[in-house]
This record gives sequence, structure tokens and C-alpha cells, in this order.
Amino acid sequence: MTPAEILKRIERLGPLGTLPTVAEKINQAVAQESCTPALLAAIIEKDAALATRVLKLANSSFYGLSRRVDTIPRAITVLGFNLVRDTALTVSVYRLFAGKSSDGCDIEGLWLHSLACAVAARCLAARFDAGAAQHAFLGGVLHDIGILLLSRVFPEEMHTVCGSKCTTEDLLTVERNTIGTTHPELGALAAECWHFPAALVELIRCHHRPLAARHLPCSVAAVHAGNEIVKAMNLGKALSFYVGKIDPPVWQMLNIHAADLPSLIRTIAKDFETARELFTG
Repeated sequence: MTPAEILKRIERLGPLGTLPTVAEKINQAVAQESCTPALLAAIIEKDAALATRVLKLANSSFYGLSRRVDTIPRAITVLGFNLVRDTALTVSVYRLFAGKSSDGCDIEGLWLHSLACAVAARCLAARFDAGAAQHAFLGGVLHDIGILLLSRVFPEEMHTVCGSKCTTEDLLTVERNTIGTTHPELGALAAECWHFPAALVELIRCHHRPLAARHLPCSVAAVHAGNEIVKAMNLGKALSFYVGKIDPPVWQMLNIHAADLPSLIRTIAKDFETARELFTG
């Protein structure tokens, strides 16, 4: 079964295979050169729950603002167009996970792992570039979306795969042999269908092989490294508990040395608890 065939089958099962409407509208709008902050604000404001959560985030310590933000247009002015967009998309993607159950894998644990990976990727990429940090955060949220989708169609197979102590490469081989595709491939196809930017689609596809990425390689490297770091920290529940080796070129790309890790780990742990309360509370 091809990734496209799997995605069509998922869509027939219900809303899990479809990005929430407001997120779809945000993606379509920002893809247009004519998109303005006012247009983005109008889309977000039509979803009262989303607007409330974005404002809560804007006023949290997570973004470190010193002034009160009480409207979406103001949030866009203070936080910036891209950061508000990515925050709104993150909240919307959480709705794909929230309240879902599957015999295939631990959905809540997968969301917490994805959020932890996003926080870690943001911390790692922030040392390099602010824009890369934003991109890495959303990439971390989405990197394992293919697992969520596969678990709907192949619960028995994914139950075997999830929680395995095999290496990531072995798990990807199992996915391909039993299902016909892998979670990075399916996740990337879904992101493409949902009109996410091409660089984000590539990040999802390459998060287990960051050196193959051509666009924003620092963000891809940050998600790849963050994925392994939060597994070692036991934050959430990843595809497997096996912590893979992070190759030296990835560390070099991120300009991170062994002496930097204790401080980074403390920051990741602190920021994860903040993000967990904000995005899931």
C-alpha cells in the first residue's frame, strides 16, 4: 500500500486524517504573498478557543514578553507574524491528538514526546538562529505525525512497532516491510496535503536522516537531536525507548559541544513543563 493510498484510507475513517479547518485556512492564507497580519488575526479570531489559547501563550513566560497582550492583532505585532502562526498551528495540531485513543500506540505519550521534542529543538536551534528555532519547534510538534496516522489504519502492526527496543532504523524497516511505507514518509505526505511549507514537509521526511535535508538543515538537525535527547530524558513516549547516536556532523551543525549539554538539558526540562501546562492544560 502506498503512502497516498494509506492517507486516503485514513481520511475515510474520520477527522483524524484531516487537519482542523482553522489550521488548513491558516496554511492556505500564509502561502499567499498577499497574506497580512490582519488576515491571519481574522482567521484565528473566528475560533474562540484557539484565540484564547494563543493569547494565553503570548502572555506566558514561554515567550518572555514584558507587556500584556490582550488581542490577536497585538500578539502578532509583539510576537511576530510567523510565531503567532506557528503557535496557532501547534494548538490546532494538538487537537488531532487530544482525546484520541488507539490500540496501536500511546497517543497521549506520543503527543508529550512530540511537544518535548519541539521544546528541545527550539532550545538547540535558538543557539544558531531565531528563525530556525521557530521552524524547529513546529517541526518537533509534527515530526511523528505519521505514527499517529499509521496507528489508525494498522493498530496491530503499530502496537508491535511502538515501544520496541529496536533501533530506529530497524523500526523503519519493520514499518516498510509490514505496511509499505514509514512514518516519516506518510507524515511528510500528510503535511504536503495540508499545505504546510515545503521546508517543513522535508523536515518531517528527514528527521531521522538530517544530513539529507537541503532546506533549513539546522532546524532538521535540531529536531533530530532533540528527538534523541528527550528520549534519553524520558519525556513522553516515542516510537521506541532506544536512544540513537547523534552523529558528530549534527552536533557541529548546531555548534553544540559536550560541555553545553548539562545546561541545555536543564533548560529543556524547565521549558517542557511550561509548554506541557500551556498546550495541554
